[in-house]
Amino acid sequence: MIKSLKIGKHHGLFFGVKKKGISAMTIITILITFPFIDQKNVHKFVNSYWNKFAGFGKDVYYRLKNNSKIKWRKFLFAVV
Repeated sequence: MIKSLKIGKHHGLFFGVKKKGISAMTIITILITFPFIDQKNVHKFVNSYWNKFAGFGKDVYYRLKNNSKIKWRKFLFAVV
């Protein structure tokens, strides 16, 4: 399902946003899977069984989600 969205094709929108650490595309992929693994938000995910597969803290997700340099609307339209 995730591969059919071709999210990796749009990784250029995140170029220069993250300088180090986990890639933006990895975080985006995890966030997109939330509905499929019955997670309503980051807080629930971080405290769930599923987080052991990712192993990131909540700040990783919130920093990306709240980054004003990311053109979220452009990303959404590109995926849709």
